[in-house]
Amino acid sequence: MVISAGHTIERKGILDYIALARRMPWVKFIWFGHTPEHLVPRPIRKAVANAPPNLFFSGFVGQEELRDVYCGADVFAFLSLEETEGIVVLEALSCGIPVVLRDIPVYRGWLEDGVQVWMARDTPGFEQRIRGILSGTLPDLTTAGREAVRERSLEAVGEQLKQIHEGKLPEAKRSQSGKNVKQEVII
Repeated sequence: MVISAGHTIERKGILDYIALARRMPWVKFIWFGHTPEHLVPRPIRKAVANAPPNLFFSGFVGQEELRDVYCGADVFAFLSLEETEGIVVLEALSCGIPVVLRDIPVYRGWLEDGVQVWMARDTPGFEQRIRGILSGTLPDLTTAGREAVRERSLEAVGEQLKQIHEGKLPEAKRSQSGKNVKQEVII
């Protein structure tokens, strides 16, 4: 079972998710999330209405139900074209589910293809990654994925902020050009 979560809008990758389900008819796909119909453009409504029979739209589910779904699914495929961070990605990683993401800039610097998650740029790439996860031919990255979430936890960020406040962060690093470079803090 391959799951995703988000509004049923183009920016969240719904059209690619539908195309992916068509390419893999033997796999069950479920999309969790709801968007009021009057906010969904006609082409998206039409695509959802004509989705293949192995793709189900569950609508909105509560936080506990979604956590249970994460824990019971085989793959979380988040094909969003643009994100600010992707809270559902953090949720999926923390539940220990293999994650396939679109390779977009927001993940650079904290998630790496083949290290914590699998990334692709298009539907054939997503299909290749999901097939590899389902068949067991790709390595399991879930332990590294959970560690990436721990590094972004409230406790970890709180400790970084405390160190900044107390002036305990390491001195500015020197770049190769010799200029001072500020220590990057993930917030």
